[in-house]
Amino acid sequence: NYIVQNQVTFDQVGVSSDFAGTVVIIDAVSYSKAQLPISFSWSIGSNHSFAFQSPLIVGASSKQYVWTSTTGLSTLQSAAITVATYGSIVGHYKTQYYLTLATSPPGIASPSGAGWFDANSYATISTVSTVDIVPGSSRYKFSNWTTTDMAEITDPSALITTVLMDKAKTVTANYATQYSVSFGQSGVGSDFTGTVVTVDGVGYARGSLSAQFWWDSSSSHTFAFSSPLVVTADSKQYVWTSTSGLSTFQSGTIVVSGSGSVTGNYKTQYYLTVTSSYGTTGGEGWYDSGDTAYATRSEEHTSE
Repeated sequence: NYIVQNQVTFDQVGVSSDFAGTVVIIDAVSYSKAQLPISFSWSIGSNHSFAFQSPLIVGASSKQYVWTSTTGLSTLQSAAITVATYGSIVGHYKTQYYLTLATSPPGIASPSGAGWFDANSYATISTVSTVDIVPGSSRYKFSNWTTTDMAEITDPSALITTVLMDKAKTVTANYATQYSVSFGQSGVGSDFTGTVVTVDGVGYARGSLSAQFWWDSSSSHTFAFSSPLVVTADSKQYVWTSTSGLSTFQSGTIVVSGSGSVTGNYKTQYYLTVTSSYGTTGGEGWYDSGDTAYATRSEEHTSE
């Protein structure tokens, strides 16, 4: 007496020898990549089960194999089969690598795009231009992306870019620490429309001094408060008296180490004109607003 049997072979495609764990479970028995292909002689009409495992993790956050399809006597990742003929059941896998995103300085919760990606595909990564440290006072400003193989980043300076995933890799989003520095004035009226202060070679009028400058930590910048600020020749002007805040000088260089303001303080002066049809006059000139000015005239005497 004989029983008709068919040979059913199990195998895999795409899994390399760096994975040593279970690839497929057949009738509750686990089989590794090294044990495949494996063949069974099964009786016609007998029932059996199989399940291709996925993902097959080589290293956490590093490399894995993912089931994509099954060919042969089944197209399913796992199933119960009734033997009707001979043949094979082959599980197909693709390789994936893990993309880790880091930041410099560490701990900035901004970049996105970390995860598993198919081998040799391009992963999209993104970040934002700025991240507040203290809102309105300090922040991180994105500089660029870096990784071991810089050529694999499409545009290292772009906020949104892609990176080639030919292996597990770490891409770092680099940020500069910036501080807010503002320039202002005290004592200058709206009747003066010219330049009050020059910052890094650019002149700013009274109405522009509410703007913030976001400057990198340790960067150097120059400034100079103009004086006198002449409203009308021989009539009215504003004169610099002091500077308060991050500097006490009328002009100089600031090395940025924190946020703050630089305020130029001015006083108002008026011009006293002294004229007379007779004699010599004195006391003409600029005087502080509120001061008492003394005009003089000396008579001229002639003798024969």
